[in-house]
Amino acid sequence: IAHSITRMVEEHTTQIGFYYRYGLHMHEFDKVIIPNDWFQSSSAGSTAKTWLVSKMWIPMMQHAFLKKLYWVPFGRHSDSEKWEFCCEDIQSISDYLGDKKYFFGDEATTIDCTLFGHLAQFLYIPMDFPQKRYIHEHCQNLIEYVERFKEQYWGEDW
Repeated sequence: IAHSITRMVEEHTTQIGFYYRYGLHMHEFDKVIIPNDWFQSSSAGSTAKTWLVSKMWIPMMQHAFLKKLYWVPFGRHSDSEKWEFCCEDIQSISDYLGDKKYFFGDEATTIDCTLFGHLAQFLYIPMDFPQKRYIHEHCQNLIEYVERFKEQYWGEDW
């Protein structure tokens, strides 16, 4: 079960999230994630390098991701179909979790670490992902699950 869910999340659910983030909203992602001084350096001559990297990295990432998307099975579906596929995955995770503390009971296992890492991106990156809306509207147990994991394993370090 854990293996199957890991594959689904890593090779489908998250890839659709990456498409939204890198393929469609790379400029927005850049603004909310990358600090303004990310490309700055105190070394002499860094201004040209900074400008070149900051101006080329975003379009290169976006182009590379969209090109990659052409070759994956869901890549040629409409955006609304992609969101639907991804939300079906999220609903499956929510249904299996149910009201359990962690995926296989009271103690976190590897699948909980995997799911936390992926679900946290949808929930905590300050962007309006379709998956974030779906989780908030239909999967309150996943929000509680991610918060519980964050508090127990990250605590003050978050």
